[in-house]
Amino acid sequence: ENILVEIENAKIDYDTGNYSHLLADIVGFKGEFKERCLIINKGKKNNIKLDYPVISNNGIVGKIIAVSHNYSIVLPLDHSRFELGIMSKRNHLQGIMKSDIFGNSYMTLIKPGSDIRVGDIIVTSQISSVFPKGFPVGKVVKLIENSADIFMSAKIQTFINPSELDQIIILLYKKDKSYEEELKNN
Repeated sequence: ENILVEIENAKIDYDTGNYSHLLADIVGFKGEFKERCLIINKGKKNNIKLDYPVISNNGIVGKIIAVSHNYSIVLPLDHSRFELGIMSKRNHLQGIMKSDIFGNSYMTLIKPGSDIRVGDIIVTSQISSVFPKGFPVGKVVKLIENSADIFMSAKIQTFINPSELDQIIILLYKKDKSYEEELKNN
């Protein structure tokens, strides 16, 4: 119940009202343990596309990685192949979210000495290639410094657990990446 209070206190004014969206039911799973993906009951016939962001009422869930006519597969945020541009809500310190094969999530690529604290709320950043900026991800629960690594990391307790969901929200949103092509041509 304590985490529910923290989620309520952490919520950004993120609102699907700014984005077209679609509700979908989770109808199955693909894979095992923390390497499994979610199967949802929306597909090409519903205009679902690769890389569409997937959220819940409490925060991000993952992204669409495969689409058939009637179904899609969601790569959840606690999967070891999922990466996401994130930042601290407090000071906009940037990092990359990665998860291990046990489903533990971390903010990585943090320069040692950076202003990151236990309790900081983590949200999606503008460097995310999939999500709009400002969607809730989780909170920092532990700082990790390793003398063998040039960066530090922060363990994140995500606001959602994908295996506890039965319904999700798909944002019908594709990030504008036209800058990539323009920079490649110069």
